[in-house]
Amino acid sequence: YGPRVQVVSPPGLVTSVRRRLAGAADFAAAPAPPIAFPATGSARHGRKRTSEDQLTRMLQLVPFLVHHQGLHISEVAANFGITREELEADLRILICSGLPEGYPDDLLDIQWEDDHVTITQDLDLNRPVRFTVEEACALLTGLETLNSLPELAEGGALESVTLKLLAAAGEEGLKAAVLSGPEVAPGNTAALETARQAIRNGAQLRLRYFSPLRDTASTRNIDPLRLYSLDNTWYLEAFCHSADALRNFRLDRIDALETTGQPVSGEAAPDGKLPVKLFTPNDDDAVVVVQLTRQGAGLADEYYAERTAQLTDGGLLAEIRFGSTGWLPMFVAQHGGTARILEPEELAGSSREWLAAALAQYEDQPLRRLE
Repeated sequence: YGPRVQVVSPPGLVTSVRRRLAGAADFAAAPAPPIAFPATGSARHGRKRTSEDQLTRMLQLVPFLVHHQGLHISEVAANFGITREELEADLRILICSGLPEGYPDDLLDIQWEDDHVTITQDLDLNRPVRFTVEEACALLTGLETLNSLPELAEGGALESVTLKLLAAAGEEGLKAAVLSGPEVAPGNTAALETARQAIRNGAQLRLRYFSPLRDTASTRNIDPLRLYSLDNTWYLEAFCHSADALRNFRLDRIDALETTGQPVSGEAAPDGKLPVKLFTPNDDDAVVVVQLTRQGAGLADEYYAERTAQLTDGGLLAEIRFGSTGWLPMFVAQHGGTARILEPEELAGSSREWLAAALAQYEDQPLRRLE
């Protein structure tokens, strides 16, 4: 929290905070390397796969295989967007997985020696699964979001399913039902319907969009991909031809939306998850160039850097989009000398000032050695 908070005890924590702030300030004040990124468009830095990605994939893999017995291993791998080697690694883990007792008959039995993947012991995964109260409540929240859409008439299938789940989930279900997603404001109804129709028909749209950050409105052609709500706001995800990349447009900032009479280009497709990732590009973002040391290079993956360039000392230059810049000094301080802002200079300068003000609070305190 920098200059807004001063730690006074215990002494070990004071020393820890001071060391981290000092490390960040020293790195921020060091000479900057030349900023240059590869000129080719293929220089984007993709996010590395993590164990969390693998777990999510394996949870989807078992029911997929149960319902697609005998599918060729290359088709299975292609369906999940992974290599054959990655798929085989997943399968080797799955054949050691099963019911809690751990007996031989309680393990998944998966065969793929003939290049066709089959499950001969699926542990009754074909049985209908009974929802827990927590799962029913989560589903109710989503159903209430759909029920709030203006074009859905009362008394339909959604309402019927919602009522049945409410009855099954009891009092907890009633609580979940009030946690629905945002309603579509009357002024956004036309844009939502135009976007939905264009997505259904594969039609290109012309969008006039207001950016509060720049205090300007811009017009561009987009290929609409999907609509979703996040943090009480409705978004239209689309491929923007001006930016030549995926962008997310807030429905309440769309001034005008109309078809161009052209089909979509087919240059991009939605990821399949909502939201696409922890951070999705928006036209209100600040594009920041960050220098990362060898120890901090992994931050380029964590923050979905759009471009990276290797430095001679093993570190990286990374171009990252941030939706809010107010917390960037905290980001720099948090990493204690492994990350700093290079551009824009205004943000780099405010970060250095923030660190200096934070350190000034500890000038009269001796720097103790950490045990």
